[in-house]
Amino acid sequence: MASAPGPPPSTREHGHAGVASVRLRRTSVKTAESAKAAAASNQEAATDGRGRARATRLFTFQTPQREQLESSVALAALQENLRALTTVSQREKALSTALREEVTRLTEALAKLNEKHESEKVDHEQNAALQTKKAPERERDQCFLPDIHGGSTLAAATATLQQHTQMEVSYQRKVLSLENRCSHMMENNKKLLAKIQQLENMQTEAKAQLEALEEDNARLETEAEDLNSTISSQTSLIIGLRSTVQRLNRDAKLVEGLRKSLERCQGDLDAVKKREKLLQEEHAKFKATASYEKEAMMSKILGFQQHLQRSDTATGNVTALTTKIKSLQQEKYALEVDLEASNSRCGDLQTRVAQLDKLSEEFVQVKKTMEKEKVDVEAELASTQQELELCIQNQKVMEVRALEAEARNAGILELTNTLQTRDEEIATLMQNVIRLEDDVEERDQRYTGLQDELHKVNTDLQNLKQLSHDETVQALQMARQKAATYEALTLLNEEKKALEDQLRLVQERLEAERVALHEEKDAKERVVAVLEDHVVTIDELRKENKALLEKIQTPRVADKDTTELGTQTVEEFISPEAHADTASELEEARTELEEATSELEDLRSRLEELQQKYDGLEKNNEDLQQNQGQMELGYKRTVSRERYKSESFQSQLRLLQNENSELSEKVETLCKELTKEQQLNDAQTLEMTDLKQRVLSREAIYLLRKTQDSLEQTVNSLLEAEHASESTFTCLQCMQLFTQPMTLAPCGHTYCAACLAKCGSVDVPSSISCKMCESGTKKETECIFPNYALADLTARFIFRQQSLASLTTMCLSLRNSFTERGPNSNPTAKLPTEA
Repeated sequence: MASAPGPPPSTREHGHAGVASVRLRRTSVKTAESAKAAAASNQEAATDGRGRARATRLFTFQTPQREQLESSVALAALQENLRALTTVSQREKALSTALREEVTRLTEALAKLNEKHESEKVDHEQNAALQTKKAPERERDQCFLPDIHGGSTLAAATATLQQHTQMEVSYQRKVLSLENRCSHMMENNKKLLAKIQQLENMQTEAKAQLEALEEDNARLETEAEDLNSTISSQTSLIIGLRSTVQRLNRDAKLVEGLRKSLERCQGDLDAVKKREKLLQEEHAKFKATASYEKEAMMSKILGFQQHLQRSDTATGNVTALTTKIKSLQQEKYALEVDLEASNSRCGDLQTRVAQLDKLSEEFVQVKKTMEKEKVDVEAELASTQQELELCIQNQKVMEVRALEAEARNAGILELTNTLQTRDEEIATLMQNVIRLEDDVEERDQRYTGLQDELHKVNTDLQNLKQLSHDETVQALQMARQKAATYEALTLLNEEKKALEDQLRLVQERLEAERVALHEEKDAKERVVAVLEDHVVTIDELRKENKALLEKIQTPRVADKDTTELGTQTVEEFISPEAHADTASELEEARTELEEATSELEDLRSRLEELQQKYDGLEKNNEDLQQNQGQMELGYKRTVSRERYKSESFQSQLRLLQNENSELSEKVETLCKELTKEQQLNDAQTLEMTDLKQRVLSREAIYLLRKTQDSLEQTVNSLLEAEHASESTFTCLQCMQLFTQPMTLAPCGHTYCAACLAKCGSVDVPSSISCKMCESGTKKETECIFPNYALADLTARFIFRQQSLASLTTMCLSLRNSFTERGPNSNPTAKLPTEA
């Protein structure tokens, strides 16, 4: 017989408390420690090392605390980004307000300067009018006035006039530069306002996206918490299911072993029945022989009695008859002994036949029970297969959802990429804003310098007003002269610019003409090459024409002694088809010659035109070189006047280089900050992807809870079935499960070995009386034998009870885990009901 799983019957204790006998042992008093030890042993038997290893292999998830920390870090990073964006927006708003204030201030300053300039113009006009009015009076009072044309007074007047004219020219230049700068400032301010509005729009969009991301993050956190609990329950469920599947596989193997043992028992039963039939036949034969011998003995006795009756008369034969009687009595005694022995043998055979009948009945019952167990196990296997199919379907659904989650992750990655691009745009805008701030600072500095210059000009004007009337007249004359010189200088500058423009145009024309010349030269070379090719082809065509004409003019030669090849070639030359071909070829060659000659004439005409153009261009080039020499002379004269401008530009370049160095430092710091923000964004995206990979869908959770409910129902049904079959494995003497069951013959009742030892000695079966048999039908126990099949079945029953107890504890733990999750754990909440 195959050994049952679990502890063997010999190693189990006498007072072992099985789970199935809870109803019968409720009244028994036991300590809490023994109950805890039994539960611990059941749990240890249920959760073996393989299940744990597979559980660790199946699901390797991190703790929810770590996920909460990661999500909190991501939220903190998002909050920092929001704060940085708010600070940037505040700075941009402050810059925009400052720029607007500066623009208004500059416009006011320009308005004041224009008013001052207009007032000064009005004063100058009034002074000029007064001077024109006082001119005749001066002529009248010329005798009273001093001589203006003196040497010292004239030099001082000219110096003052020169200074005044220089101041006016510088003032006009500064006013023009200020107007230009104001216009540039207004344009730049408009651009800045547009950029600031764009930045504000981008900031609002970024805030909306960040709020949406925060909501998604919170939702994902809740889903992650829910799914972590569901995953833990799923792991325990899957581990339990796998352990149950393994046990069911073991039970299936045991059932197969029991089938084999039943087949063997059936073979043994058939052999025993055959032996029983043989014994019955021998018994019948022995009975027939015994009856035949009895009849023979009775016939002998009757014959002897008749012989005695006949021989009463013969007294002489009494001794012989007595001897014969004694011998017959001895034979009778021997026959009686043989009859008793045969009777005892018949009784033994009958007892053996009865025992074999009982054993056959027991084997039939065992077979029926095994068939029932087989049907139950097959039903369990079918249910487990259905559950496995459901699990496979759930796994497929989970894979589909995983693909959907991957698609969502791809969408999130696209969003992150868009966010990164927008961050880069924001960074570029920030750089532009910083540059604009630097430009504004530069303009402020220039504006302060211009204000200082205006103050200087105002002081100079006040000093000029303090001069005497004569000095003012001389200064006015000098100013007029300086204005004329300034106008001349402006005209010269305009002429210079016009000449420079002309030089540029001439240089461009020269370059274009050079390019055209090069192209024409290349075209000329190509045309020459084409002409050479055409000449070569024409020569070849002429040669071919000559050869063809010679072939046509030669007479036909048809020699008989020539070879077949020669005749064929001559026939080909002489044939009219060949003649027609040669004529057509000649016509084509003539047409080609005509075309080639026409092309040559065209090319020659083009060459002549190109040579004429080339000559004209050379003449123009010489004229332009002469004009360029004159312009260079004028340009050299003007270069000496504008050297000071280069010095001023150099100083401005130095300032710009210093500013560029400062800007580069700021850009480096901003790049570092951007790299940090990008690292934070990458970490956040990785965390989001990890969370979404770990998250399961609600439909999967619903299916898992449904499988949990079905598993609980199956476990409860199995428990009820096991409780119903518990009475078949309990001893009615001690009301415990069988330990070393012993069966009594011929009644067939079974008791534990310890219980039978209390009733009497097992070695003497007649000393033990069966308590389950009724008083009227009690029989003496003929033999006691150990029932190994029942012991094996009880051991399997105990093992099944332990496994079912572990399954019930697991189901209870899963139910508690689902109930502890609160309202989110409702399996039917917000889920599609199945039809």
